[in-house]
Amino acid sequence: MELIYRGTAYQAAIAGIEATETTQTGTFLGRSYKMKQTPVAQRQSTHQLTYRGVRYSG
Repeated sequence: MELIYRGTAYQAAIAGIEATETTQTGTFLGRSYKMKQTPVAQRQSTHQLTYRGVRYSG
């Protein structure tokens, strides 16, 4: 997709996300649309980190 910012054109890379249509419909500004659902991403394992002697999960 080509975009322009302050007169300079550049190509924007768009990551594709798979989505499946659901049976739900909605209305926005008077127009109906079908809702889509994306798969839930798996959480990555948390790491124990330390900052200035304080441990936290990151």
